[in-house]
Amino acid sequence: MINVKELKSGTRLAVCNMPGFEGVSFKMFVFCGSGNEIDPKDYGISHLIEHMFFKGTKKRNAYQIVQELDKLGIQSNAYTSSNTTCYYTYGTGETLEKSVEIISDMLFNSTFDEDELAREKLVVCEEIDMYQDKPDAVCEMALLNEFFKGTTFAHDIAGSKESVLNITREQILKYYKKHYSPKNIILSFAGNITTEKAEELVNKYFEPYFKKQEKFEYKPINVDFSIDKKQVITKKTIKQAQLMIAYNAANRYNDKETILNGLISNMLGGGMSSRLFQEVREKLGLVYSISSFNDVGDIASVFSISLGTSPKKVPLALKTINCVIKEVVKNGFTEEELMQAKNMTISALKLQSDSPSGMATRIATSLQYKNKIVTKEETIEKINKVTLNEINKHVKKLFDDKNCILSMVAKNTDLNLFDYYKSSENCERIK
Repeated sequence: MINVKELKSGTRLAVCNMPGFEGVSFKMFVFCGSGNEIDPKDYGISHLIEHMFFKGTKKRNAYQIVQELDKLGIQSNAYTSSNTTCYYTYGTGETLEKSVEIISDMLFNSTFDEDELAREKLVVCEEIDMYQDKPDAVCEMALLNEFFKGTTFAHDIAGSKESVLNITREQILKYYKKHYSPKNIILSFAGNITTEKAEELVNKYFEPYFKKQEKFEYKPINVDFSIDKKQVITKKTIKQAQLMIAYNAANRYNDKETILNGLISNMLGGGMSSRLFQEVREKLGLVYSISSFNDVGDIASVFSISLGTSPKKVPLALKTINCVIKEVVKNGFTEEELMQAKNMTISALKLQSDSPSGMATRIATSLQYKNKIVTKEETIEKINKVTLNEINKHVKKLFDDKNCILSMVAKNTDLNLFDYYKSSENCERIK
C-alpha cells in the first residue's frame, strides 16, 4: 500500500508498506542539483553540500555520524544528479528511528566547518580526477556538455577543480538556505514501515525544525529544446576508443514518448538479442559491449548509444550502427521484438517493486514529476497499449540525422566521425 501526505511545512511524505520485508529504505530527496547552479562560481556546490552533510553537525562530528550508523548495521550514503540530491539509509525496522534522527540532524544542524570544508574540497578534487581517468565517463561528460550547451545542465555535476576549490562557506550557506526548503523535500519510506509510524517519526524529527512553511507547486516543463549536429573528440592515450551517439528525445513530462523511447531503446540495444548487440558484437566482433539507453531529463532526454572499440574499428562500427538505425527507420521493428521489449520492461518494473530502495525512489520521483503516485499497474497498462505502428512511426521522428551528437575519447582526434556515421552500400546485408 502506498500513501502520500503533504505536511504542514510543505514537505511531502511518501510511504510504501511492503509486507514480508525486514528492511526499511528511508530516503530524503532534495530536488536540487547541478541544474540549479546558475552562476559558474557555484558549479559543483550541490555535490559539495552533499559531502558536507556527513562532515559534522552541532551534535556529532564526522566520525560519530558514520560510526553510529555502522554500529547498528545501517547502510547509508548519498548522491547528487542534475536535479536531485538524495540522502538515504537502509536498515531494519528496529533501527529506522536512528536513521531518521541522523538524517534530520544532518539537514538541520550541519555546521559546514571551515576545516572540514577545506579537506572535503580536496576529496572532491580526487573524485573529479578519478572520473577523468575513466574514458566512458569523460566521453559522456563531453557529450552532455555539448548536448545541453547554453543551459545549466551542461556542466559536470561535480564542477571543476577550480570552481570547487573557490567555493566559500558563505556561498554554501546561501545556496543551502535557498534550495533546502520544505517545498523541495520529499521524505520517502519503503519496506517494513507503516504510514502511521512514518508520520510519527517525521513529525518528531523534521516538522518542528522547519523555520518556514511553503507549498509545492507542480510545474511541468514544456520547452522547445533542440540540438545541433556536432562531434566532440577528447584526446586521451588509451587503447580503445570510447564512443557515444546521442539523439534529442522528449523530456520526462511527456509520458507517451518516454514509454516509446524506452521500448525502442530496449529493442535497439537493451539486451544481448537486441539489434545492435547482434550486428556490432556477435556478427562483426567489433566490441565487447554496446548498449542504448534513454536517460530521461527535465528539459530533454538523451537517447544514447554507448560502445568501446579499437581505434581502427571506429569507421566500421559507426557505419554499422548507422545502418542498423536506417534499417529500423525504413522497415521498422517487428511484433516479436516489441513483445519482447514489453516483457523486459515490465519485468524490470516488477523486480524494482521487490526492492524497498527501488520503491522509495520510484514513489518519490513519481510524486515530484507526476504530482501523484503512478502505480506499477498503471504503467504496465500504458506499456501494453503501445502498438507497433506507434513505435515505427516514432522511430522516424527520433532518429533525425540533424539532431545528433557524436562524442569520442581516443588517441587520434583527427577524424570526421560523421563521414563514417552515414548510410553506405554495406547496409544491404543488415535486415
